[in-house]
Amino acid sequence: LKAGVMEDRVHTRTYSGTPQGGIVSPILANIYLHELDMFMAERIAAFERGKVRATNPEYGRLAGRIQKQRKRVTMLRAKDNVDEVKVAASLAKIQTLLPQKRSIPSRDAMDPGYRRLRYCRYADDFMIGVIGSKEDARSVFAEVRAFLTEALALTVSEEKSGIRKASDGAAFLGYEVRTYTTRQRVVRSRQGSVSFLRRPPSEVMQLHVPWEKVHAFASAKGYGDLSVLKPRHRSLLLSCSDVEIVLAYNAELRGFANYYALAKDVSFKLNRLEFLQRWSLFKTLASKHKTNVRAVVARMRTGQEFTIGYDVDGQPRSVKVWKLAHLKRDPATSSRIDIQPWTQVFTHSRTDWVDRQNAKQCEACGRSDVPCQVHHIRGMADVSHRGFVVRMKVARARRTVVLCEQCHWDTHRGRLPDLRQSDGSSQWRAACGESCTCGSAGGSGLTP
Repeated sequence: LKAGVMEDRVHTRTYSGTPQGGIVSPILANIYLHELDMFMAERIAAFERGKVRATNPEYGRLAGRIQKQRKRVTMLRAKDNVDEVKVAASLAKIQTLLPQKRSIPSRDAMDPGYRRLRYCRYADDFMIGVIGSKEDARSVFAEVRAFLTEALALTVSEEKSGIRKASDGAAFLGYEVRTYTTRQRVVRSRQGSVSFLRRPPSEVMQLHVPWEKVHAFASAKGYGDLSVLKPRHRSLLLSCSDVEIVLAYNAELRGFANYYALAKDVSFKLNRLEFLQRWSLFKTLASKHKTNVRAVVARMRTGQEFTIGYDVDGQPRSVKVWKLAHLKRDPATSSRIDIQPWTQVFTHSRTDWVDRQNAKQCEACGRSDVPCQVHHIRGMADVSHRGFVVRMKVARARRTVVLCEQCHWDTHRGRLPDLRQSDGSSQWRAACGESCTCGSAGGSGLTP
């Protein structure tokens, strides 16, 4: 809380509160709003009433008439001389009453003797669900607002708070939460040896992906215009390698899809986004290689997939273009859905991702049993005043060498010769054997 904020290399002190989006905010919210959790637990226990909803009187009346006709059919068929005319008349009445019974709810949705209260909180956002009258909802809303104001000295946002009808939906954690009315249908079920017809619930609470979130994501990433499905290339990625471009696109769409994987309509809503994202990828690669999109698609197509190849230690590898078919629809068992994809490791790095994967042996001391890094032989100070895109392009174009961590430190401290003045790595390797503190024996790669 006292560390302050670093923005554009300028440190700003924090006088009160936490920075917007700071990692400590959810922890503090859980600590401070624990009192609200306890208050809601007590309120739920006092609010709830009844075990089941009362039967709809009209539904019960029709069910009784149907049962009466069925008993009559059973009695008529039990006689020696079955009156088929009366049996047919009773069966006709049953067939007339059944559609009427199936068209109305079996329970009283507004039964005053049945009430339920549900509460869900994530950090400082929470949603309360009420099964009851609108007056019950108003009462709960007023009590919660009064508790937050008086007990916790918090102010409820008027813009984000209010009472919503379940069928109209409400926004919560980026989702749209609302009930969905399905068409009336009858399915056959079995309980033990008894088979019967039943109606599934017609009012189902579901999570949906808001269209505005999809449009905002496509716009923020620079995929193009989602409303007319017009993709465009991303000039910021042109200095990256093909593999890094594919990895960046994969991480972005996969992260967005994983977050909304709980939504009922995630495949439908993200289908257009996937199309726009994929063709934006193709156009970016085509712009990078000064070719057309058709050539890029033909080069990347591998059966039903699109892949890009690269080599690590002389072994061929490939990266698939991620698609919605790879989405796992049950991510609730993992907390990793909250992790934002860190695409900067591909798009904002001064070195190539493939080069970093191949950085296994130090070119100064020869060691391969320690972590290695990619070092620019010529520094970047001469272009520090240029724009970000220019700095990235220059960094990618300049000559690099692979160094272990210790040799990298020694190079920056001036303990090893400047490669800009040498004719190769032989002088550097010899100097490393004399002055380097990495623990190598004359560049042999052996630990003494």
